[in-house]
Amino acid sequence: MAKFYGIGVGPGEKNLITLKAVEILQKVQIVVAPSGKGEGSIAYDIAKSYIKGKVVFMNFPMIYSKEHSK
Repeated sequence: MAKFYGIGVGPGEKNLITLKAVEILQKVQIVVAPSGKGEGSIAYDIAKSYIKGKVVFMNFPMIYSKEHSK
């Protein structure tokens, strides 16, 4: 049976990723990473050195919009 993990990489500092996130990134076969216009993201930059499996990029807008928070 497959598992889906949602992993946060912290507040944006590379040294603040949790040990649990590192453990999961090192054991999964596929990581779906956010990509802005195809060139990666801050989240991917933080996680990439821990990823052992395949990376698939998907476009997830990383924006804050008061319009969408209602």
